[in-house]
Amino acid sequence: MSAESNYRDAFERLKANRPIVLTVGIPVTQNNVAKEAGAVPSALRRERYPQLCDEIQRWSKDNPGASPKSKTSKSGTSSKQNEALKERHERLKKQHDAILSKLIMAERVIVDLTKENNRLKSRQRSEVSPLSTFEG
Repeated sequence: MSAESNYRDAFERLKANRPIVLTVGIPVTQNNVAKEAGAVPSALRRERYPQLCDEIQRWSKDNPGASPKSKTSKSGTSSKQNEALKERHERLKKQHDAILSKLIMAERVIVDLTKENNRLKSRQRSEVSPLSTFEG
């Protein structure tokens, strides 16, 4: 397979948002096409592949919405929402820590009670003498 066909395959994968090497949602640029093809970005040069470079640039201009926006605008999350989520996360973290502390204390009580129960059972066995058989 020729280098140009590798670049073209990579270009098609990026246009379809199905990259193999790069992450999904990455913008279609000349550098990213080269990276997706497994080459260094400088390998895909206009001097060597003028038609392909023109196609990539034309596609990028014709499909401006295909490039992903920043994570904040993409997800629609505002800074107020982020702040509220951070506060909720902190509350839940504190609640988790408090519950975990109670669980550890409960486990300790169970261990102590189990030891006490075993001690009392062994004491009971040693204090009870076996019944002698009745002879009569």
